[in-house]
Amino acid sequence: MDIVSPEHHQASGFIDHCRVSVPGRTEVAGNHQDHQGGCVIASAVDRRIVCDAYVDAGSRIRVRSYGHGECSINLADPNCWTSRASERNTTVSLVRGMAAQLMQQGVELQGCTLDIHSDIPPGAGLSSSAAFELCVGAALAAIGGWRIIAHRDGVSLEDDIREKRLTPLHLSQMALHAERAFFGKPCGIMDQIACAFGGVILMDFANRVNPAISKVVLPPSCDGYTYLLVSCGSGHEDATSSFASVAQDMQDAADAFGVAQLRDISMGQYVNDIGRVRAEYGDLVALRGLAFFEEFRLVQRRVEALRRDDAQSFVYLTNRSSIVSAEHLQNVGFPGDHEDAMVTLALCQRVLAELTVPVDGTLCGSARIHGGGFGGTIQVVVPNDKVEPFVERIESLLGTGACMLVKLGAPGIRVESAAA
Repeated sequence: MDIVSPEHHQASGFIDHCRVSVPGRTEVAGNHQDHQGGCVIASAVDRRIVCDAYVDAGSRIRVRSYGHGECSINLADPNCWTSRASERNTTVSLVRGMAAQLMQQGVELQGCTLDIHSDIPPGAGLSSSAAFELCVGAALAAIGGWRIIAHRDGVSLEDDIREKRLTPLHLSQMALHAERAFFGKPCGIMDQIACAFGGVILMDFANRVNPAISKVVLPPSCDGYTYLLVSCGSGHEDATSSFASVAQDMQDAADAFGVAQLRDISMGQYVNDIGRVRAEYGDLVALRGLAFFEEFRLVQRRVEALRRDDAQSFVYLTNRSSIVSAEHLQNVGFPGDHEDAMVTLALCQRVLAELTVPVDGTLCGSARIHGGGFGGTIQVVVPNDKVEPFVERIESLLGTGACMLVKLGAPGIRVESAAA
């Protein structure tokens, strides 16, 4: 992971200004796996949020996000660190949540202004909220005299806190708490870790709060493909309750077996006794529980495909994942008249079929719902020689600018400059 710390940034002592940037992320494989102990391949992307933090004489943390307005919290308020129901699903809740977490770890917060710019499109499934949380947290810590350092295995949180150090994992855990307890979204920690660590990584969430993280090297065969996101025409900013229902349904399926998470039983055990889930919680819960096992297996097979340098198999298995999302997880769209994501997915698959040389009917690329689902974007992997005709055809159907080319493997949190 690539973190650039200012040379003059000492282990203690405030600084007047710093610049922090954090990338967005894309979930390459592993839909709704993190909250049930599964595995995810994720990558930081070449879209970033940048924060210039300036210390000022006031008692407020003021955030000015260009294009998204301004908010602030008052450090002099004795109840400053308490989550507020009136702030649920708002930007200020994330600022308050990160400030509260930092204060609890001993960071001495100062009045400051955070000027934020971002080219991560909101509602596109690139985890703009996770990137925002991390950017705010890293900036507040840095101007408070704390160092942001690379993660090291075997070093305890207590040791780092004593030396006024924070790692990407520490910040990710704080951001998770801010999003769950203050913003009100029952998410897992996958988004935060992917943005914070950067690169392409495999996360194993057998321990959901402290997952095993390993680097993924994309083999040469992947160089023959381009990664695109196709806009559905509607974001998923208002889909918090739908995200929550997926997580809750999967947890209900685990509860039916008396386990903490679905990872704790085998697919065979689940399938052989799926009737108890149907009887107690209904068919949608049963299907979403089954989706966990199907996707978990598909992630393992895609990891194996990358290890043997077989991008074609990776693409094929990703199309299988798309079917699991649509049929089992049912997170592509909202049933009824607003099926933007489902229509976009169908059109992407149709165009890929048009571009495929008919040999065995296997699509030349893949298309699946991206991230948590319910709108946002469709993730499409296209052979390099098919990118131009794919984009031309899709944008003739969905409008100019519907396709966004995304590059994988961007660096994670960066403290890019500071002035004493």
